[in-house]
Amino acid sequence: MFQMSRAGSIVCLRKDSDVASVCVVAGTGLRGMGLTNNRPYMYAGSALPGVVIFDTGIIENSNAGMKVVGFFGNDWSVDHGDFIIK
Repeated sequence: MFQMSRAGSIVCLRKDSDVASVCVVAGTGLRGMGLTNNRPYMYAGSALPGVVIFDTGIIENSNAGMKVVGFFGNDWSVDHGDFIIK
């Protein structure tokens, strides 16, 4: 049975720093990790939301594949952030 693979990224503030952050990129299985290969994580001028989760549907239609997209609030909280969840 075919199972939908997912991938995503999240940016979090480091607790030991006032200015540094950490980005986690992950996928479910080999197929999910393959979805992470062509995302513009480290390109100058690229702007990605604080949280992005997508599945294999992104290959054929980027809007259909997006599951969660959003930004944390200025205080890095979810409560003060802005998220779209499908």
